[in-house]
Amino acid sequence: MRLLTSLALYRSLRGLALLASKNQPADASAGRWRVVVSVCLERFPIICPELDAIQKRYKKLVSAVEFENSLLSEHEVRLIEDQKRLEQRRASRNDESTDPEDRVVTALDFEDACIQEFEAFRKRYLQRIENVTDDKSLKRCLSRKLVLVVHNPIKKRWLFPEAYLNDGETLYDASRRALSTLLDIDQCLLPYGFAPTGFHKFKYPKPLVKQNNAAGEKIFFYKCQLQQKSFPNCVNVGTPDHKWLTHGELVQYVPSSYYKSVRKCLIE
Repeated sequence: MRLLTSLALYRSLRGLALLASKNQPADASAGRWRVVVSVCLERFPIICPELDAIQKRYKKLVSAVEFENSLLSEHEVRLIEDQKRLEQRRASRNDESTDPEDRVVTALDFEDACIQEFEAFRKRYLQRIENVTDDKSLKRCLSRKLVLVVHNPIKKRWLFPEAYLNDGETLYDASRRALSTLLDIDQCLLPYGFAPTGFHKFKYPKPLVKQNNAAGEKIFFYKCQLQQKSFPNCVNVGTPDHKWLTHGELVQYVPSSYYKSVRKCLIE
C-alpha cells in the first residue's frame, strides 16, 4: 500500500513538473522570423530563339501546307518566265538574243545574291554574339532570358537582390527599395503587382539564432522586367559583384533549396 502511494505521488509530481515546463515562457527568438523581400529582375530575349526538333518539324509541315495552298509570288512568276525564256533560247540555239530582258539579272541570280548576303550577315552577327562571354554583360545570350544575381557578402552566396523589411513598410515598397540600391528605378519596370510570386524560408544555425534574435528568414520573391533602353549602363557602379545568368546557369550558383523555391516562378 505504501509502495502504491509513493508511485502515485511520484507520477503526480512528474505531471506537475511537465505542466510547469510547458507553461514557462519560451525564447522569443524561437518564434520570430526576419522578413526579406527579394527581386527576380529579368532581361527578356532580344532575338527569337532557335527552334527545337519538334518545332522544326511542325514548321516544315505548316510551310508545306501553305506552299500548296498559296498563289505564286512575283518572284516565283519571274523564275518561271526566266525558265521558259531559257528553254526557248536553247530550242532556237541562239546564243546572242536581241531581247533586252535577257541581259538583265535573272530572278535566280537575284535569289543567289540575296542568299549570299544573308549568310554573310548571319555569320558576322553570330560571330559578334558568340564573342560576348562576359557574364556581367547584357549582350550575351540574346535569345534567352537572363536574371540578375548578386553576391551577398554576409551570407556568402549568390542570390537575387534583396532587402530586409523595415517596420511599417509593405513588401511592395521593400521590393522597390531593393531595386533602387542596384539601379535607377526608372530603368526597369515596376514589380509585377503587389503580391509576391514566390516564397522561401530557411532556419538559422544555433549560433545565429541568438545573434539575430530570430529563428530564420522568410523570403518573398517579386518579379520585374528590365527595359531595353537601359542595356548599356544598367547596374550602378557601387553594386557588389553581380552576374546576368540564364535559367540553366542559375542552378550552378544559387543554393539548391533556394533554386527549388525560385524555379516555380521562372518561365523560360
